[in-house]
Amino acid sequence: MIKYPKEWSNIEDHLSQKTDLTVVTMDYKTVEYQEIANLFRLTMPTAVIKGIQRIQNNRLWKIFNHQSDYVIKKMNEEQDISQKNLQLDDVTRLLFHGTSQTDPKMIYESEEGFDMRFSNEGMWGRANYFAVKSAYSNNYCYKTSMKMILPNSSQEQTIERRKMFLARVLVGQTIALASDKTLKMPPLLPGETTKRYDSVKGFTNGSDVYMVYSNKNCYPNYLITYSLV
Repeated sequence: MIKYPKEWSNIEDHLSQKTDLTVVTMDYKTVEYQEIANLFRLTMPTAVIKGIQRIQNNRLWKIFNHQSDYVIKKMNEEQDISQKNLQLDDVTRLLFHGTSQTDPKMIYESEEGFDMRFSNEGMWGRANYFAVKSAYSNNYCYKTSMKMILPNSSQEQTIERRKMFLARVLVGQTIALASDKTLKMPPLLPGETTKRYDSVKGFTNGSDVYMVYSNKNCYPNYLITYSLV
């Protein structure tokens, strides 16, 4: 049976297939909201958060959950008895991702979610890239602008809004590598001929980054809307 995140609301609608997608605007007073905001502000303390949405995409979560179960099973079989019974939090990380010119809706409303087919060849090849630091993903954030008249002003001004994801990424067994643009998938595990690492870890522009080479290994968990002023 599919295991939904404990934070999800209206689980019965997902179980009954009444809906495949619910976008929940989170209450800033909740612990969940504050934890995400604090993580975001670690490297962007002066940014102003305008809202955080939880993405509840039933189809994408099922794919991610199934892949997570596979990785957990694989890792449990390889660990010694004292390290068995790994859980989702043991093999995943919450990491930031900017979508550049792509509207985040195109990702969380799609059938594929994050799609590395549309990624450029990066420092670690063609992959889905995620960062530990929000300041790194700010360089790749999605930007929108609107014109409006602010209070106590008669002049129309352009207001910018920025968006980035806080994604849940299945890092599993990861390997730290120097930049290698020829990478198409993680390397093989030591002594293996078919089993590979689940992700690659690197460091660039002041942040640790993780690359996954399968769309099934990442889920668009939260969307953060913010401004710099």
